[in-house]
Amino acid sequence: MTLDGSYQYTLAHGGGTSTLAENSARAKGSLTTSPGVDYNGDGDFRDTVRFFSPNITNTNRYTGIASLRYDFNEDQRVRVAYTYDNANHRQTGEWGYLFSNGMPEDIFSGRNGRPVLTADGFTISQRDRKSTALLNQVSGEYIGRFFDRAFTLQVGLRAPFFKRNLETYCPIEARGSGFAYCTSEPLTSLRIIAPNAVVPTTGATPYYAPFATTYKYDAILPNAGFTYNFADTNISMFGSYAKGFSAPRTDNLYRAPFIGVQPEKTDSFDLGVRYSSRIVQSQLTGWYIKYKNRIVTSFDFDQGISFDRNIGAVDSYGFDGTVTVRPTNWLGLTAIASYTHTELLSNVQTAGTAIAQTKGKSVPETPEWQFGGRAEFNYGPVNVGVQGKYVDERFATDVNDVVVGSYTLVDLDARFSLEQYGLAKTSLALNVRNLFDERYFGNISTQVDALSGNPNFSVGYPRTIIGSVKFGF
Repeated sequence: MTLDGSYQYTLAHGGGTSTLAENSARAKGSLTTSPGVDYNGDGDFRDTVRFFSPNITNTNRYTGIASLRYDFNEDQRVRVAYTYDNANHRQTGEWGYLFSNGMPEDIFSGRNGRPVLTADGFTISQRDRKSTALLNQVSGEYIGRFFDRAFTLQVGLRAPFFKRNLETYCPIEARGSGFAYCTSEPLTSLRIIAPNAVVPTTGATPYYAPFATTYKYDAILPNAGFTYNFADTNISMFGSYAKGFSAPRTDNLYRAPFIGVQPEKTDSFDLGVRYSSRIVQSQLTGWYIKYKNRIVTSFDFDQGISFDRNIGAVDSYGFDGTVTVRPTNWLGLTAIASYTHTELLSNVQTAGTAIAQTKGKSVPETPEWQFGGRAEFNYGPVNVGVQGKYVDERFATDVNDVVVGSYTLVDLDARFSLEQYGLAKTSLALNVRNLFDERYFGNISTQVDALSGNPNFSVGYPRTIIGSVKFGF
């Protein structure tokens, strides 16, 4: 069982019905109940109380993998495999109570603890649904080595078959946001529309009735790769091609009976060279990926969940390089660098006939340059390492009108072994993360542009010092 996140909402008590008000249920989590409770003793019944409202997921998952391998000889073999994966998710969001210090009475809120009830006994919840994510996949590969094993060829094929069985017990807002509207209010009092009806853009909010549905996705995905070791050298070459497929996550399929996000498909190519000797190990790889229906992630403040969306076709290419030098047994140096170019190939339709001018823009949350390195010193009982990473600026919107600045992180780790003092397998360790206390944003929840929805950011961790003692027996 996991918590998707925890959020505190405001509950306003006053006269009225015992059902979730349409707007406040989504925006503030407010509820209007029957009068008669004066929470703070001020003589009225318009008090404000805070509650704990996490999104809770209970998962039971079963996985089975079977494979059969046949070797024609030492250099030729084939393998076939079958994968079965069945994940059953029960997702709820019962509200619960907070202690006076702001901590929840139960981390799983009203599901395991004391629930928040309306006057008619309805348990307040922001979602109530279940799903089954089923995967059946067959795959096979051939591996052969030729020219005195200097050349290795790998050719494969896999065929995944995804099935998503969904059922929700709350009405769903029909205007694309997919807000769950969990209420004891009868459906006859809501503006329920048929699943295939044109969704009105004005007037009272329309809803789809609670529904059950099934989505199916499948693909045929070939892949091939090779390596070639040049004779009498420390140099080898490699390359590969793979067709990829990414089905929408189950959470995204609940946003309405008809889902806008489509599976992401990719064609990936890479070609590279390696050099390996006693002192130097290095690799340089160039790559190209062509996306169809590229998927990016945004965050929904009202529901407290992340959801995926398509940004169309994308071309992406770049290179990755790494060099490790170990001139002595007590010193190691590593440097890495990567370059990523991304380009959206079309404009994105946002709502109705509105078009966002995204053609030619870069994919959000994707830095163009990244550099890093590590120096490690080992001598006797002492091990000290320093590593750093530079991340280039990133865009937070599809139209690239919000930019997040670059940042550099440096970490330090040190360990002192006590083995020479008679304490075998025992050591002292000190780790300092973000040594120079860099202020930066980590993950970005992207939006189409700064006007249609504010992108939001996760603040990176501050300087963190961790000391530990490790005992071995």
